[in-house]
Amino acid sequence: MNVAQILCSGGFGGAEAVACSLTRALASSVDRSVLYLVQETRSGPESCARLVERARGYDIDIRLFETHDRTSRDLFGQLRQAFVEDQIDVAHSHNYKVAAFSAVISRMPATSYPGASVFTVHGFDQHTLKGIAFLHSVNALGAYLNHAIVGVSKPLCDYYRRLPMLASKTHLIPNSVIDPLTEDLAALRAGRVAARQALAERYPALDPDAVWVAWVGRLVPVKNIELMLEIAATLGTVGRVQLLVAGDGPLRDTLQQGIERRSLGDRVVALGQIEQIDRLYRSVDALLMTSDSEGSPMVLLEAMSYGLPLVSTAVGGVPDLLFDGDNGLLFPAGDAAAGRAALASLVGDAALRDRLGASGHHKANHDFHWTRWAERHVAAYEAALG
Repeated sequence: MNVAQILCSGGFGGAEAVACSLTRALASSVDRSVLYLVQETRSGPESCARLVERARGYDIDIRLFETHDRTSRDLFGQLRQAFVEDQIDVAHSHNYKVAAFSAVISRMPATSYPGASVFTVHGFDQHTLKGIAFLHSVNALGAYLNHAIVGVSKPLCDYYRRLPMLASKTHLIPNSVIDPLTEDLAALRAGRVAARQALAERYPALDPDAVWVAWVGRLVPVKNIELMLEIAATLGTVGRVQLLVAGDGPLRDTLQQGIERRSLGDRVVALGQIEQIDRLYRSVDALLMTSDSEGSPMVLLEAMSYGLPLVSTAVGGVPDLLFDGDNGLLFPAGDAAAGRAALASLVGDAALRDRLGASGHHKANHDFHWTRWAERHVAAYEAALG
């Protein structure tokens, strides 16, 4: 079986990380696993270069394409030719932009490659009514045309399984940790002091003696940066705590303005985009997520693998990964008071952080291991081909 993961993107985020990780995870399970990476040139040469660089960092087989127009006839023809040249049996799309292309090609008369098309729906992370309507429409088109649908969370799968014609071809496959750490939990904790010192030297605003809570993600509306700042603003009475914000995006100015407006300069430290996210995870004491919508967030899985306790809004597929009171704490979306109470309980209780972090570390390296992830995708591919 030859399998191509297909991306059409101008930047690197959660869906991009999943496609790259899955390409790598499948390498030992199929005859050929390749990433078809379509660069959206309208994002600019720097963004495309960073996208390719991040993808190459996964040490995977990559075939590059370019497009400026999402509905490009040239791209359609290039993909069709590539499927034949590489004898692709399964074309697995991770964006609506190419899901319809792959599905149409696989259903054309006298088409041998690909034999089946698969579409992963990662979420509905839009804030405007126009954006939500558009995304639901194009995702629905991809769902109907493709031979199989992969939903990364139960709510996403339930959305499509409501319709009898889609129920049988919808597969629930939460995301996975692609690179389980070689260190055990004791070694991770033993190295935290040195990691904190190194990070504090790089960012002078950090207080090495404070409890560090990481917030990692794109600076976009769905991540609810305002809620994150509201929670941070009320933590002053809990003790010495700093929120380390790692990420970049169109709301970077909004973040900085919010920090200044609330006088949080000593409590919220904007680190910007961190290429070596490993250094951050090894240094902090917990992770906070404030999103209004999520699929199966990779950041939670990554933090769990480092033994970090989690605090997150109970949205999308988060409850499939974070079990309240077991490996983290959940709170309702948009509820700053509940988020503050959950995070405060962690900040003030090192033993609770250790217990929740240990449970998450075990789950990341067992329940969400990449070998099981790959097996479940192969089973979905075989069903689609059948």
